[in-house]
Amino acid sequence: MQPFGEEREFIPASLFVIQHAQIKYACKKCQEKPLTAPGPRKVIERISAGPGLLAWNVIAKFQHHQPL
Repeated sequence: MQPFGEEREFIPASLFVIQHAQIKYACKKCQEKPLTAPGPRKVIERISAGPGLLAWNVIAKFQHHQPL
């Protein structure tokens, strides 16, 4: 298995890195074109932040008046 990507997630008073693995499948005859399953969908593309971290960031900015 190869790591598919990383996602940072915020759980109050702790920060976790969740690694997603992606398995490649190929038959013995056509190993030149292995198939891979699609990865998990992200809230915002090209960002490694999970939904909990994004929600915490919005709350910190607007409710607690913290700078970005």
